Amino acid sequence: MIESTVITLLLLVSGGLFLAMRVMAQNARNNPAAERARLQQSLVWHEERLRNAQSKNWDHDMIARITAQVEETRQQLARINAEAPASGR
Repeated sequence: MIESTVITLLLLVSGGLFLAMRVMAQNARNNPAAERARLQQSLVWHEERLRNAQSKNWDHDMIARITAQVEETRQQLARINAEAPASGR
């Protein structure tokens, strides 16, 4: 009996945590400032990975993929920055 209570409690807690994280993630996507900060952190991380890949002579395909990720993140960041003044009016 105690085992089923523990398992049920564990499932409820993990389900609650999942839902809470899901709601927090949705709110971050709807908040342009939070999305901009996330994209800037992502851009820094991708650029660091690209420098690391180039310095360690990683596979050309991997370097190309990381370069594409950097460009995609830059485009998303530019789109968010372009939308910010328009929505502020």
